[in-house]
Amino acid sequence: MKNGKNLKKFMFYAGMLLMLVAFNSCSDDDDGTITPLPTGTFNLASDEYTLMDNTIVLESITVGQTSWLTAVNVGSEATNNFIADPVKLQQGENTDVELVFDEGAISDDGEGQQIVLRLYDDTGSTAGSWDSSDRAIAETETITVFEASESFADFDIDENGTLDADEILATYQNNFEEWDADGDGLDSEEFYNTTFANTDADDDDSISAEEWDAGFAAMFGGWIDDDFDTFDDNADDVLSLDEWNIAFADSEWFDTYDENADTLVSEDEWDAGLFADWDTTNDDLIDEDEFNVYSPYVMTW
Repeated sequence: MKNGKNLKKFMFYAGMLLMLVAFNSCSDDDDGTITPLPTGTFNLASDEYTLMDNTIVLESITVGQTSWLTAVNVGSEATNNFIADPVKLQQGENTDVELVFDEGAISDDGEGQQIVLRLYDDTGSTAGSWDSSDRAIAETETITVFEASESFADFDIDENGTLDADEILATYQNNFEEWDADGDGLDSEEFYNTTFANTDADDDDSISAEEWDAGFAAMFGGWIDDDFDTFDDNADDVLSLDEWNIAFADSEWFDTYDENADTLVSEDEWDAGLFADWDTTNDDLIDEDEFNVYSPYVMTW
């Protein structure tokens, strides 16, 4: 009799165990295979971008799965009110990603428009194209986008296909007073400190190899060797202000601008020096190709 009771208890507990196992199995089956949360990170060189043909180029985005990149206006982060076409990203690092905005989506009145970059995984019901079932990735990035700057034709007042010394004055900011910080004429220290700051596009107080390349192509290529690694004395992959000044210590850049050799550059000498730097064909005119080289560089001044 006692053995019979023990057997009943054993059967009862065994049945309960089987029910628990079955319940857990059903719960797992309801959800299918557990999928980890999608991941993505932005590795951008700047938080400001300027439209070119309604497009910006983002330096690096890394995602843990096939994903989509798009953008919304600030305040619309919780919506799918996209202002840019979703761009497909492959798993891993994606570089030089082009994001095309809807026509008229960016209207900045010269102040820039803040937008939010959004990422979604590509695990929704329609693989290979974005749909509303694709999951939003938590990581976002807020940047400021500026409308495209004025074109060459906007500055070519006489429509002869070139810019002369008068027309070119409108193509860059007349901010000589920012170069000449103390207002007594632009000296060598102010000159090189300001050209350093202008080349430092992301304002991190250092010059990366990419910033060096942009400045070399647009501004100072005629005044120094293209030898970034040598100038980077401590091999930290950026140039400090001290390294920059040492690199230009033997340059004739400032001395050439200082036409009357009084150790100060006047505003007229500054304008003339800029014109000469950008007139790479030395014909006393700036054509559209020359304009397109320096124009993106001076937009950050």
